[in-house]
Amino acid sequence: MFQGPATIVVKKNNEEILQIGGFIGKLWNILMNMGNFTTKYVRAEENAFGTDINGTRTGLLGMLQRKEIDVASTDILMDTSRLDIVDFIVPLFEVRTYMFTRDPENVESDWKSFLEPFSINIWLFIIGTITVLTIMLHATLTTERYIMPPDQYSSLQFKPYDGFFSILSSFCLQGQNWWLHLPESSRILVVTSYLTALVLIVGYSGFLVSYLSLRKTVLPFNTFSQFLNDGTYQLGVLNNSIHYAYFEESKDPIMIKLFKKYISNNKNDHPRSFLEGLHRICSFNRYNFMAPVFIVGGLIQQLECRITEVPQAFIPATATMGLVKNSPYQGIFSYYVKRVQRSGVLKKLRKNYLTLKLDRTLITTERHGADFESLKPLIIFLALGFVMATLVLALERMVIKKRQRIRTRRKRTQKLKQLLKTNTNENG
Repeated sequence: MFQGPATIVVKKNNEEILQIGGFIGKLWNILMNMGNFTTKYVRAEENAFGTDINGTRTGLLGMLQRKEIDVASTDILMDTSRLDIVDFIVPLFEVRTYMFTRDPENVESDWKSFLEPFSINIWLFIIGTITVLTIMLHATLTTERYIMPPDQYSSLQFKPYDGFFSILSSFCLQGQNWWLHLPESSRILVVTSYLTALVLIVGYSGFLVSYLSLRKTVLPFNTFSQFLNDGTYQLGVLNNSIHYAYFEESKDPIMIKLFKKYISNNKNDHPRSFLEGLHRICSFNRYNFMAPVFIVGGLIQQLECRITEVPQAFIPATATMGLVKNSPYQGIFSYYVKRVQRSGVLKKLRKNYLTLKLDRTLITTERHGADFESLKPLIIFLALGFVMATLVLALERMVIKKRQRIRTRRKRTQKLKQLLKTNTNENG
C-alpha cells in the first residue's frame, strides 16, 4: 500500500503496517468484513505511485505490473494510460487537482471600493434628494417671506446657495442652529434631510465594513493560460505521480507548453510528498503546486502561510482502488462497493473524510479580513482632509491678520488726518 491522499496508516509494528485509515482505509476495513478475508500490507516501492520509464512502471504501479501485490489499497486516479497494467473497481469519488499559490499578502489599494457599497442608482438618488430638498427649502423660505408680516421675516435674509449648503451639511451630519428660527415647513424639510442622511450613512457604513472585511482574494491569474502568460511563477507537481503524467501525455496546447517550460525541466526536483510541495509554496518565491483540494484541507494547519487555489486552474479526475490486470477479484470488489454505496455508508465516508476537508479549505483560504492596506485610502483621505483644513485655517488667519493691519493703518491714517486738520484750524 501507499499512504496517499485518502489513505493513512493508523497502526503499525516497527515497519510492518497493521491497519490503515482515512476514506480508503475505512472502506477497505468494511470490505474485509463483508468478504471475510485478511490483508497483508506491503509498502509501495519508492513510496510513490510511479511513472512509466520505457514501458516499465516504477513505484506502486510497478508492483501491480509485476503482480507483486493483488490490490492497491489506496486512492489511484483513473487514467487510460494505466489500463494496460491496472484493473479499476467502480469509481469512488471525484477529485479536482488545483493549482495552489500563496495568498497575496499585500492587496493593492482600491479607491473605488469606497463607492462599491452603493450602486450607481443609489448615488444618483442621493444627489437627486439633495437637489430636491434644496429647491424645496428655497421655495418654502421664499414663500414664507411673502406671506409673513414684514417684521417677522426680516431674519429670513438668505441667498440661493445657503439652502444647498444647509442640506449638504445635514447629509454630512454637521450640527446647525440657524434653522431653529425658521418656519415650521422649512424646519420639517431640514429634519427630513437629517433623517434621510442618517439612514443612508448607517446603511453605507454597514455595507462598507462588510465589503472591506470580506474581500475576495485577487490573484494575478485565474487559469492555466493566464499563468503561462504571466511567466514569473514556478510550477511543481508530485514526483512520479499521475499529475506529472497528465501534463506529459496531454494533447492540450496549453498543457504541453506548461510541461515543457515548468515541469520537464525540473523532473528530478519535484516534491516527493504533498506536504513538501505545500511547504515550498510558503518558503519559495512565487512557487505554485498542484494538489487535490481535500489533501490540502487535511494539511493546511501544518503550513506557515496562507494559500489559496487558483479557481479555474484544475485537473478533473476520478479516484478509486486498483487491482492487477485481469484480476479475478475485480467483480467481487465492485459488487461489495456498490452494496456499501446503496446502504449510504459510502456517502457518509465521503462526507466525513473528503467533503469536510474541502469545505474547510475553501472557507479558510478564500477571504481576507480588513487590514491596514484595505483601509489605506480612507486613512489617506482623512489625512488629506486634516492637512487641507490646517492650511485653510492658516490662510484664513493670515487674511484676518492682514485685514486687521489694514484697518489699523486706516484708523491711524484717519487719526493723523484729523490731528493735522485740527492743528491747521488752530493755527489759522
